[in-house]
Amino acid sequence: QLPVTGYLPLAAAMAQLVVCAPNFSEGRRQDVISAISDAMSAVGSSCTLIDVNVNAEANRTAYTLVGSPDGVVEALLAGAKVAKSKIDMELHTGTHPRMGALDVCPFKPVKGISLEGLVLCSRHFGRRLGDEVGVPVYMYEMSATHDYRKTLAQIRDGQYEGLAEKIVTPEWKPDYGPACFVPSWGATVTGARPYSVNFNVNLIATKEQANRIALNIREEGRSSTQPGRLKAVKAQGRLHEEERLVQIATTILDTSVTSIHEVYEECLKDAKELRVAVVGSHLEGIVPLGILLAAADYYIRKDDLFISDEEQKVKLAVERLGLDSLGKFDSKTRILENIVGQGSCGPILSMQVRKFVESIGGRSYNPGGMTVAATSAALGAALGSMSGWMTFGLKKFQPVEGDMRQLIPPLLRSLEELMNLMDSSYQGTASTSTSVSGIDSSEIQVPLQIMRTVNKCWASLLEMAKLANIACKPDMQIGEIGRA
Repeated sequence: QLPVTGYLPLAAAMAQLVVCAPNFSEGRRQDVISAISDAMSAVGSSCTLIDVNVNAEANRTAYTLVGSPDGVVEALLAGAKVAKSKIDMELHTGTHPRMGALDVCPFKPVKGISLEGLVLCSRHFGRRLGDEVGVPVYMYEMSATHDYRKTLAQIRDGQYEGLAEKIVTPEWKPDYGPACFVPSWGATVTGARPYSVNFNVNLIATKEQANRIALNIREEGRSSTQPGRLKAVKAQGRLHEEERLVQIATTILDTSVTSIHEVYEECLKDAKELRVAVVGSHLEGIVPLGILLAAADYYIRKDDLFISDEEQKVKLAVERLGLDSLGKFDSKTRILENIVGQGSCGPILSMQVRKFVESIGGRSYNPGGMTVAATSAALGAALGSMSGWMTFGLKKFQPVEGDMRQLIPPLLRSLEELMNLMDSSYQGTASTSTSVSGIDSSEIQVPLQIMRTVNKCWASLLEMAKLANIACKPDMQIGEIGRA
């Protein structure tokens, strides 16, 4: 297997989150659709099946998986093995282009993993699919091995019917698996892609006015000599008859290049020039938390706000972008991390206080000294942050309000890191993937991370002790003991 250091950090794998949308060439037999779903769902908590979109006319089903890189790979392999036994491409008919039983399988990053890391993850899956299922696999997009076969359209040209002749030529030798035609399967295309979203801005205007703005902002622009202002954006004007509105319908092909708030602000600018009203926006489907946090951070900077809580940041982004304009934006069902339980507590943080203390005093090494160290440090950072909040916003401390804005956030970040380390330090969940001289890497890395995180607190704490509400002095002193 690919070494863990290729795409996983020493921390728990779920610190990384990827989304994958495998498209299987079956949309009419419910028993087969369900069998694939069941196989992928059986992997466990490291991967969650969040959506199944069945298209009978296309005879195709798109599944959506979210989880750790390893978890998603295992789920995909489980689904592919079921498909191998139940789908016969020689009998397949449908309206959608296709070349394999598992036709296409794009990987997209959500958090904690770079595109480079995702390329390694997708190639790891491609290799295992070829070896374990015995089928041809082509890599595409960021994972492509040849420029002439980088896009799905290039690889799928000729579809399943043309594959038998195509696959035996040197230039179309698969990246993984057998270099021959497998009639019952065809071939699979997989690879890493940037995260993309469909984001629509609502106007009270004419379709022609919406289209004028779309031409201004989309990367393609009006022509090769008149490019648009935003990279990685496609856009067009369209009617929304049900709401009696028009929309600038955009597809942001890479949210790391252009963000939703940039699209919204550019549309606002052009709408103002045309003297038409912008009445909110609509974000399609399920999205990563980071997309909304990036928008919130923009408006926080723009208006010099002080908001640190993620839930409040989401509310700010929803309000400023008007994401509720066509219906309530429910963060519990629309944000990926909320759906799969990211941010939920691990084994230590989920314990009641009494149980936690008793477990330390019990006849077990686990939890032990590392967990106590992380807990003490976390409580110290929490007391420092509390001192800041008990100062911020009070009229008599208004002269140091700017200082509190600077001092509280790093303490909150350290607090979050230390709480995560409380769970990581619990050896039952710590990574055991690498070792140094036979010692579990967590025995070295976790205490080192605790010390590094504590060290980052000192500058903020020293200033906090000088400037914070004097009533918090005892708390600060106790916090110093905890961090020591």
